[in-house]
Amino acid sequence: SGVLKPGEMCLVLGCPGAGCSTFLKAIANQREEYANVSGQVLYAGMDAAEMAKFYKGEVVYNEEDDRHIATLTVEQTLKFALSTKTPGPEGRLPGVSRKEFDNELLDMLLRMLNISHTKDTLVGDEFVRGVSGGERKRVSIAEMMTTRAPVQCWDNSTRGLDASTALDFIRSLRIMTDLLGQTTFVTLYQAGEGIYDMFDKVMVLSQGRQVFLGPPTEARAYFESLGYKSLPRQSTADYLTGCTDPNERRFAPGKSVGDVPSTPSALENAYLSSRYVQDNKDAAEEYKLAMATDKADQEAFRLAVAADKKKGVSQNSPYTLGYTGQVRALIVRQFELRLQDKFQLYTSFALNIALGLVIGGAFFALPTTSAGAFTRGSVLFFALLTVVFDAFVEIPVAMLGRPILRKQTRYSMYRPSALALANTFADMPISFTRLLLFNLCVYFMSDLHRSAGGFFTYHLFNFVTFLTMQGFFRTFGQLCTNFDSAFRVAAVFMPNFVEYTGYFLPVSSMKRWLFWIYYLNPIAYAWQGIMENEFMRISLTCDGASIVPRNGQGVTKYPDGLGNNQVCTLFGALPGSTTITGHDYI
Repeated sequence: SGVLKPGEMCLVLGCPGAGCSTFLKAIANQREEYANVSGQVLYAGMDAAEMAKFYKGEVVYNEEDDRHIATLTVEQTLKFALSTKTPGPEGRLPGVSRKEFDNELLDMLLRMLNISHTKDTLVGDEFVRGVSGGERKRVSIAEMMTTRAPVQCWDNSTRGLDASTALDFIRSLRIMTDLLGQTTFVTLYQAGEGIYDMFDKVMVLSQGRQVFLGPPTEARAYFESLGYKSLPRQSTADYLTGCTDPNERRFAPGKSVGDVPSTPSALENAYLSSRYVQDNKDAAEEYKLAMATDKADQEAFRLAVAADKKKGVSQNSPYTLGYTGQVRALIVRQFELRLQDKFQLYTSFALNIALGLVIGGAFFALPTTSAGAFTRGSVLFFALLTVVFDAFVEIPVAMLGRPILRKQTRYSMYRPSALALANTFADMPISFTRLLLFNLCVYFMSDLHRSAGGFFTYHLFNFVTFLTMQGFFRTFGQLCTNFDSAFRVAAVFMPNFVEYTGYFLPVSSMKRWLFWIYYLNPIAYAWQGIMENEFMRISLTCDGASIVPRNGQGVTKYPDGLGNNQVCTLFGALPGSTTITGHDYI
């Protein structure tokens, strides 16, 4: 327990597994992964529930791992973050436009973190070549700084940075905390004296227990008074962390495990018996009373948040940008993402052309006779099925993008539904063109009805089906917790959708207790549409095996065409007529 006021920084120290990340997540109001959180956290007198509902973007957490879209450049990554967090007219200087504000802040962040030279380089990841690990860490730092949140939690954010850059980063946090009145929590596994001296308070944790919270200048003396010895040239931060690690700590001469508090519970009890506990309680109660009697800080905070919102955004919304603005910014980002992922773009186009050639070649030049009636429906079905399975790849794409979605929605950059809508709009031009090439190969190689109306209606049905199934599979990617469950659920739906399309199992043969699957099946409606589009435009000629009785081995008395005593067995045929309209056939 304790208090950290605006303009103060707290260094949280502990060995791996001590609970530093858990503590920061609890402070940052990110508690979804925990079954229960006891205790109370107040933000200038406001409880955690109010902050989570109305001001979740004002309390942010920077995780240890760097999660970014690998195929965006550094500049594009930060420009998007700025575009969703740029304050409204009341939050900017008079005469400064959104574009000028974004450009100035972007330039400042790049120069402050010494990554100006990387702005046109891809962020990259384990599979995409991009900036170095240290530079990627600085991109994460810059992205969170764009939020300008009053409460910030940084989880080992100097990992991968050299000593000089780490010092510059903490110095930047110090300046921002002082100038903007922020409250900053930082956990570090390695901190030199230059970094350590910049903090107002230091907290030491051991297996989830608070074993010290007080001024940094008094922390070393406190642990030395308990009987721990500091090693030569050992930094204060390393010494404090080492006191909680059985493998690193050293006892003072004449001291041993028996007379020095060495377990987490013993260290906690020693701290509870110290004067620091009472000092922290008194400071917390004093500040809590001040916040309860004087609402000026709360009102100033609410007014500042309201001033940041763009015109038209509800005062109760935790977002700076309105919904349409979020969708617009996301469309730009998602379109850039697709165009810059050259490998995915080129391979998807090449694969669609190849599949179109294979299917078109398998059903090449279908005749408009009874011999080509069923196969004409087959090519339509298998081409449609190829489009459906093309959308299946959205499951892994959606699941791999969830960590970034979760991070950025916690920063209150956008709503999850805005991303879903933007993905659909960004996919449309690329998917439309890609499917157009596929459909051109299938449609004209198989010699379907050659007319502009017939082709573009066919293409439209396939395109809308693709978008529908794309959204369907994206839903599994968002709702399921892992790849295994997502693919298992999809595997339940897909065989039933394919079986109840009307191709393998005719509608008249479907069992009544499962007939409802047909009505819920989007593939069935699409197949009906493309079948009607094709067969309403053609007429079929009855010939060959569709005529009975007919000539065979040793039998030559029947005419080659349809005679007086012969009938056509094709569906929709009329007595005495050799021509069947496609509409009658289906």
